[in-house]
Amino acid sequence: MMRCFLLFVIVITLASCGEPQQKPKDVIGVWQNVAIWDNNRITLTVRDDSTMLFKAEKSFCPGTKFFVAIGQWHIDHDTLVMKPITDGRKFEIDDLFPELIQMRVDSSNVFALDIEAKLIIADSSLYDLSPEHKPNTEHRYHRISK
Repeated sequence: MMRCFLLFVIVITLASCGEPQQKPKDVIGVWQNVAIWDNNRITLTVRDDSTMLFKAEKSFCPGTKFFVAIGQWHIDHDTLVMKPITDGRKFEIDDLFPELIQMRVDSSNVFALDIEAKLIIADSSLYDLSPEHKPNTEHRYHRISK
């Protein structure tokens, strides 16, 4: 009887290890960098359908260029991870970033990127990773809407 109980506990433990981690709802929303660095205003949109949008608005003299990316996100311990979508789906920039159309941004000033991002979730903020894999306090994002 004891062996059956131990076997049951081991099976349940192993089965629960394989379950995907639930996405906490507290990362869903639109995030923006607190301080502008390297002339970049960065906006991250974390959607509840596991899609994450990245938009960097970079000021040049003259003009502004936009760098955009779309990816799938997941949580790995205390890190929000965005990986490029590789399943062959195609996206239209005007569907994902309608604000660029509203601002009448010339399409020659919009560049699509294929990026992977890792951000640490701490203190109700997101932080870029430092080279030491710690939160980079100079590169912090705060939520501007849910």
